[in-house]
This record gives sequence, C-alpha cells and structure tokens, in this order.
Amino acid sequence: MTAALWLASSLIALSSPAPFASVTPSSAPGPDVIAGAPAPDFAYRSTEQRWTRLDDALAGGDVLLVIGAGEPQIVQLQRERAALIAHGVIPIAVIDMKDSPAWSLAQRLGVTFSLLSDPRHDIASAYRVAESADGRPGQAWFAIDRDGRVRACGRRLDGIPSFNDLACASFGTGVTIGAISDATQ
Repeated sequence: MTAALWLASSLIALSSPAPFASVTPSSAPGPDVIAGAPAPDFAYRSTEQRWTRLDDALAGGDVLLVIGAGEPQIVQLQRERAALIAHGVIPIAVIDMKDSPAWSLAQRLGVTFSLLSDPRHDIASAYRVAESADGRPGQAWFAIDRDGRVRACGRRLDGIPSFNDLACASFGTGVTIGAISDATQ
C-alpha cells in the first residue's frame, strides 16, 4: 500500500502506509507565538528516515500546523485534506504519542498528511502551547505562510467547524466565516 505525503513542492510517494515522523526541536522556546510572529522552525524524520524541516514544507505552500490533535481533529483534517491542498495549504498535525502508537493510529485512520509524533512536547514548547494539569500539551493551531510568519492562530481545537474554512480565512482566500471567531480565542 502506498501513501502520499505533501512536502516541498511535490507529492512524494512513500512505501509505508501512512505519513508519520519523529520530531526534534531546532531551538529553545522563545517568546509567545502570535499572529505576525515568525514561526519556530523544527525538524522531523520522515518515513523515509530523512530529516525534514518546517521550512521544507513551507516551500510547497502555506502550512496549517495543528498541535495537540486528538483523534477527532485527525479524522477532520483527513476528511478536509484535499480541500486544504487545493487551496495551497499543507496540513501538519502534531500528536502527543510515541512513535509506535502514533504509527498505529495513522494506519488505522488512513492518514495521508504529515502526522508528527511529539512525546517530549518539543514542538508544543517551541510554539508555547501551555501544558494542562496532567502535564500534556494543550491544543492550538497556527496558520503559517510561505515566508514562515504566523498569519493567525488559536488556542483551542474543539468547536472548529472546518479546518479548510479556518485556513482560507487565515490566508485570505476569500471564504467568509461566521463560527470560526470562537475557535480562534
């Protein structure tokens, strides 16, 4: 079975069933990451065992980075993946799991976008996503343009009716959104 992973400017066919990667930080956490700020870069090892950076993904389009994604958000991103790609937006989800369970989840859900394992919370820390009382990272999303700037962000994932509409509004592709404003707080 072959999966597709959108990185850089092309579709890369993988020999594995789903895109999945391990993460390493590229810098210590800086100031809060807000709209207009530069997006912290990070590196991840792809399913081909190559180290890839956020900048590599940005070479292929804008990125919607979803940190602390749970199964409902992963399913929603998978369902909306084609529409996001059609608008030039590359979805990347970051999950708080070790490699093996993350790989199993990606296979079970048929994930065909970048799903990054971040059990040490390196990306969550770099993006200043606060930890919950149980020590797990919170949830947040970041719309990052090709220049590596955060165009919009939010600190909740629950209640987002459409990641595609959210991305279109963040990158100014002409979609009018009513219910998104609550999800950006």
